[in-house]
Amino acid sequence: MSEMPTVQPNPRIDLKVNAADGNATREMRQTTYSGRLHFGDTSQGPRSTMVSEFNGLIPLPDSFSYRSEETGEAVVTIDLWTVNTRGYTFTSGYEATFVEDSRRPGTAWLHIGMQIACDAGSVVGYRIVALAGIGAIASG
Repeated sequence: MSEMPTVQPNPRIDLKVNAADGNATREMRQTTYSGRLHFGDTSQGPRSTMVSEFNGLIPLPDSFSYRSEETGEAVVTIDLWTVNTRGYTFTSGYEATFVEDSRRPGTAWLHIGMQIACDAGSVVGYRIVALAGIGAIASG
């Protein structure tokens, strides 16, 4: 079974921006989430004798709660990079996606979906930018 990586978020950046919408502009909210994902025990650095594998969804602890009906028009991008590894990091797929909150129907949270194999102790950086309507955020 895959062990959930430890998420170490940086402070999120939340801006109001004007986005082109046909011949007009509309006010939107751009939120940048970034940080590091620690796979396995990172206290001794990466070890090539042990492998950490993960395939699943990782909730962002600092994600805003978004209104589900607004997420369909949201644009979300993600970048990943290796921060620290001894030997290898194989990432066969990754995405940033909204996942419905079962505790609060009608709301969703950002998650990182990924499939990765790396040396235990490896660290991967992430940056997610979510561009959504100005009223898309239910709470923070």
